[in-house]
Order: sequence, then C-alpha cells, then structure tokens
Amino acid sequence: MPEGQIYIPRIGKKVTIVVGKPIEIESFIQSQRALKVSNDEIRIGLMSIIEKEMKSLQEVCLQIHNNK
Repeated sequence: MPEGQIYIPRIGKKVTIVVGKPIEIESFIQSQRALKVSNDEIRIGLMSIIEKEMKSLQEVCLQIHNNK
C-alpha cells in the first residue's frame, strides 16, 4: 500500500493480520552509540530494520492469501 494511503476494510471483507516476532533493537542502538552515530542516523537505521521486517510480514500475508 502506498505511503500515506489509508485502507479501511469494508463490512463483510476478510482481514488478515500477521504478527511477527519482536524486533531486537537494543544491540543495534548500543553499537551505533559506541560508534558515535547521530540520533538521526540511528532513527534512519531503525526505520530500515522495521521496514525490512514489515516487508517479510507482507510476504507471509501474501502467501496466506494466495493459498486460500
């Protein structure tokens, strides 16, 4: 779904919710702080990690939908 676009499911439509494993970020933050990386760069790195995990969850969701 494109960024900024809101999706509201219609009544009667099926909704699939996929929950992933918790993302370990503490070690990432500690290593970045040890390297004296700025907070903005840490945030960018965290968003990259989260985005990667969201894409993998999207793939799982698509597999579930394609197998129905």
